[in-house]
Amino acid sequence: MRGHVVDSHIILSKTPGINQNALDVAALHHEKYDGSGYPGGKKGDEISLLGQMSAIVDVYDALTADRCYHKGQDPSVVLKRMLSWTGSHFNSGLVQEFIHCVGIYPPATLVMLSNHHLAVVTENNSNLLAPCVVIFLNTKSRKTVEPVLIDLSKQEKITVISSEADLKWNVEPQKYLDII
Repeated sequence: MRGHVVDSHIILSKTPGINQNALDVAALHHEKYDGSGYPGGKKGDEISLLGQMSAIVDVYDALTADRCYHKGQDPSVVLKRMLSWTGSHFNSGLVQEFIHCVGIYPPATLVMLSNHHLAVVTENNSNLLAPCVVIFLNTKSRKTVEPVLIDLSKQEKITVISSEADLKWNVEPQKYLDII
């Protein structure tokens, strides 16, 4: 399993015109900031910026995606776990930047709101706790409502309570993203 890092680097390095950035991503995406990664056990700034960034993206993707060996975890749970690994697995500043880019509730995340409505995140704001959402279900009555786009950063009374599992509510978030 660990051989894919070295093997992909060898294959890519033989490809005419390949960019050094692609080589760094292939070679360094399993290195860890504290030196405990592989294949070279590189540490801190010995890992290029792209290598450090690709490690963060690789772990996020591995933990949030459904794989044959596990069910993908909720993005907000994964981000919390990744924050706990800063300084060891990851550069703290880069994890913060990554979270700022994807948001605490990334687009397409299903969220429960304080007004007992279910919504889908469409985009993030500068306030990562208050994204733009499409409200579509009253969870108290279990009835759908006319989908409406709301910017929670401009709403004082409505907040995100939690992220929710799509399967729990038998909802396909993409359906509501396509409405907009």
